[in-house]
Amino acid sequence: MCIKLPTQSESTRRQVERQERRGWRPRPDRPAVPFTLPFDWAADPFADANWRFQLNAWRPLDVYIGLHCRGDDPAAYRFLIDAMLDWGRAESRGRRKTTFWGDMATGIRAAKLAYVLSQRAFARQSPLRQAAIVRLARRHLARLRDPAFIARSNHALAQIHGAAALCHVAPHWPEARGGKAYVNDLLSRLLLSQFGRRGVHLEHSPGYHLFALREFRRMAETGWFDSADLDRTIRAAAKAAPWFLFPDETLSAAGDSSPVRRPLPAPVAQERIVGRLFREAGYAVVRGAWGQSPKQAPMLLVTCGHHSSVHKHADDLSFELFEQGRRLFVDAGKYSYSAGPMRDFSLSARAHNTIDLVCDRNDNGLGATPPAGGGLSAMRRKRWGWFIAGRIERPAFGVTHERRFLYRPGQWLILLDRVTADTPRELTAWLHLHPRVRAEAAEDGWTWRNLAIRHVADHPLTLRRIRGQDEPPQGWMAADYHKRVANDALAAGWVGQGGRLATIIHLGRGDPPPEVRLTDDDFEVVWRGARLALPRNGEGADA
Repeated sequence: MCIKLPTQSESTRRQVERQERRGWRPRPDRPAVPFTLPFDWAADPFADANWRFQLNAWRPLDVYIGLHCRGDDPAAYRFLIDAMLDWGRAESRGRRKTTFWGDMATGIRAAKLAYVLSQRAFARQSPLRQAAIVRLARRHLARLRDPAFIARSNHALAQIHGAAALCHVAPHWPEARGGKAYVNDLLSRLLLSQFGRRGVHLEHSPGYHLFALREFRRMAETGWFDSADLDRTIRAAAKAAPWFLFPDETLSAAGDSSPVRRPLPAPVAQERIVGRLFREAGYAVVRGAWGQSPKQAPMLLVTCGHHSSVHKHADDLSFELFEQGRRLFVDAGKYSYSAGPMRDFSLSARAHNTIDLVCDRNDNGLGATPPAGGGLSAMRRKRWGWFIAGRIERPAFGVTHERRFLYRPGQWLILLDRVTADTPRELTAWLHLHPRVRAEAAEDGWTWRNLAIRHVADHPLTLRRIRGQDEPPQGWMAADYHKRVANDALAAGWVGQGGRLATIIHLGRGDPPPEVRLTDDDFEVVWRGARLALPRNGEGADA
């Protein structure tokens, strides 16, 4: 039998031959490394956390598993056991056990060990080889039976799957006693922590929403788990997923996501423009109905959720905007998980379309702020368009940020920001344009073709445009992992004890945007001769 594994692709003999000839290459941004035994399983030739993880998740073995599972190739099976035992010898000699026993990697290895144990060819191995594999597998299951070792993140998906696989193939082991109840209890807890009530993943990243959905589906296919809660979660997550794709099927880059194409089945919408507030998760989306041409379908995605530190960026009250067939305002994305200046930049407020409130900290005060859940308080459809409101607090730094979005799809977007601080400080509002959009300075703002950006503030502003700067990094967008592209980062900075800032974005179509004026304590927005009602306290209803 072929136990389902989280392998990266279906494998063929040609893939095995190519890996043996050229070397193992887990990502296209890194050169191939010869994979021959014995191998240095503690190697870190690129100072790359993701590369180390993939190595110790036994990703080089995926092509051999695929070859054996497809054709019962005995040489591939022997090599699998050789490599697993080679890893075991390296682990026994290694001083830094954390190199070998990462939480997610352990779960993935456990599933691969279960595959080897489940095959008829295992009985044809020598007693010594059988005993060595069994010892290694039991050590993995013992680790996974320790609740303290189970991650409080999506990494637990692999751990639960690996534990279930070993309990399934070796239910007679002492470590497998009570295993079915154990993995189902872990799964129930994980479902509650990973997804909100409306089926949205709570790790701040649309990319991980799709990842978790895919992995839960694989788990459901095994038949090893109680299915009722799992099936409900899968249905809700699948229903929510299309909201995070722009009309050209590009995934939102919020959090640790990459702006790659991810075609999904499109829901049916009854109206030309639709909206959804995922209040608990912290997303609001206004978009053209699915099925329209991307050139005719706009989309605004707003993010403001803080559930943990997992994949969380300082992107509260940030947004991405798709108009006229392209992304205009972008998120910098994740770039890398390896520590360094670009990772620091990607996590920071200055990489997002929001206000940097604590400029002397890279995390905008996020690390000193307890998780508050979803920070978007209102979404309402109005006669002129859509209204979205949110608020964040940084109590340790004495600062609060309120933002209201006024969006008329295809025509204009207005940001109304109010910052309240207990002491004067440097504040910077950032906007990030798609790499193909190059801004030119204009009075009180910027222009590009028929796009115009104008600021109205109760304090003098210093406007800057930065593109492709290395020290410190600014003006970069991650197109994919370790792949960056220069883009325009527009800064509106001031020094004060808070302040008010209106940003009026004219998209170049339809009527001119409303006129925005400052009042004694708020903004006045006048459109077509009428003053728009602007709630201050976030009162509103889900759209």
